[in-house]
Amino acid sequence: MKLTPKWILWFALVSLYAAVFGGLVYYNMFKFVFDKKLQNEMVEMVRFRAPRLVTALASRPKGPVTFVEADIMKSWKNNDDRIKDLIYFNYDGSIRWHENTQFLGKSYSDFNATVGFPTSAVVYAINERSPKAIMYDDGNTYDMAIPLLAKDTVAGVVNVAVSRASAKELIHSAMVRYTIGVFFMILLIGGVLYLFMLLKILRPLDSLKDAVDAVSLNTLTLSFPARGDEIGDVAKAIDNLLLKIREDIKSLENVEIMSLEKERKWWKT
Repeated sequence: MKLTPKWILWFALVSLYAAVFGGLVYYNMFKFVFDKKLQNEMVEMVRFRAPRLVTALASRPKGPVTFVEADIMKSWKNNDDRIKDLIYFNYDGSIRWHENTQFLGKSYSDFNATVGFPTSAVVYAINERSPKAIMYDDGNTYDMAIPLLAKDTVAGVVNVAVSRASAKELIHSAMVRYTIGVFFMILLIGGVLYLFMLLKILRPLDSLKDAVDAVSLNTLTLSFPARGDEIGDVAKAIDNLLLKIREDIKSLENVEIMSLEKERKWWKT
């Protein structure tokens, strides 16, 4: 196999390896960034309304939800397509608001026994007093529990089932842009490297080959311009070899001449 096909094959394999490895790295990075963005948006949505919710919880810790709280829950559920389900808990785990009114006032354990929670995000959020997000449904949904804190005490919890569809679309779009960018980058880098190899290696090698083919047995001289690179070193080595051959031939001719002279003198004597 000649140098050009070898180089193209080598470059293609290295580029493919780098693209796949980089794709895995960037995919996980995009997944982390966009999933984190989705979670942060949900947390900020709740925290923006948290003061009003905490005030209502403090005034009525276990009672039914107030109109203000109900309006907030309905606005979140109806205005954000990413929210698939929403449950609002009191500090003791009883359901303060649910889209289905038959669950109002039910305890966490009763609801879990009859309907069931996809994950234990609510329990983690209450125990750790910080937002908790757990993926379920084959990676399509986040079960997020966001505690409402009053003086570092959990006054209530907002449990949101958030679709990852928007995050997946962003990840897909980012990966498409990454693939297109990598493709054109490989073409650009490959084209520049091949042009360099063509001008600095392949054409000088062809010229050296033609110069070697043109060497005459009469003169044994190499007609090749001097170069300061490795190809020039090879040409110089070939020229030195031809010089040694010329010197050896000249030495042999001198020996033969001397032999003839000795033979002529011998016959004369």
